[in-house]
Amino acid sequence: MTEVADAPWIVEAETVGMPDAEDIPVICPMCGNADAEDFWFNIDDDICGCDKCMKRKDAYEWTLKHRETHE
Repeated sequence: MTEVADAPWIVEAETVGMPDAEDIPVICPMCGNADAEDFWFNIDDDICGCDKCMKRKDAYEWTLKHRETHE
């Protein structure tokens, strides 16, 4: 059986350890904010934004508000 050499990043992780999570910048691809803690996705798993560029609204309250303005 032929042995396959490990990929360079595996060898590096084995010799010096994994990088700390804090060292990896998390940047929202939609707004470019580097402080993103959560990403938001649509049903097709496409990114919509992050907790800095999007906001959550209660569906029932939103429906009531928009029904009142269109009646």
